[in-house]
Amino acid sequence: MDDFNNDIVQCLNVLENDGLVIIPTEAGWMLAADAASEIAADRLLASAPGCQPVVLLADERDLLIHVSALDLAVFDWMAGQKKPLAVRFPGVLAIAGQLLSPDGSAYISLSEDVFGIHLLKRFRKPIAVVPVDPAETTALAAYRAGNHTSPVRNGFIFEKFV
Repeated sequence: MDDFNNDIVQCLNVLENDGLVIIPTEAGWMLAADAASEIAADRLLASAPGCQPVVLLADERDLLIHVSALDLAVFDWMAGQKKPLAVRFPGVLAIAGQLLSPDGSAYISLSEDVFGIHLLKRFRKPIAVVPVDPAETTALAAYRAGNHTSPVRNGFIFEKFV
């Protein structure tokens, strides 16, 4: 458990200073940044050109905070979808502009792994992620967390709620 807590603390220290970390998620290894920081978002996008960023939130309450005019039926719909799911939502709030599409939408995923949930709840802000090879630690990120999560699959399933 000490490694888990140490990894959370180390990731928080880097994220709070606009740095990048490599974290385990249910969608595989991800390069992560503070989704609210323009500086961190620039670093993330520069490190992964052409990759679709996904904004991770801790739970449904966070979705209510970061998506304007949310259709609450989305929660039942999401429960029936395959995981790990990233849903395109319009009207995303409090996210760095570079992470948004021109129409103000972004892909969002509710974290379902223990490490991600703890990290997000302690960080108290959304985290943007892109897939990464965990062997690239020294080139892309200031810190690489340990393997605290078993991935369900390699990458997110991208959907749009209709």
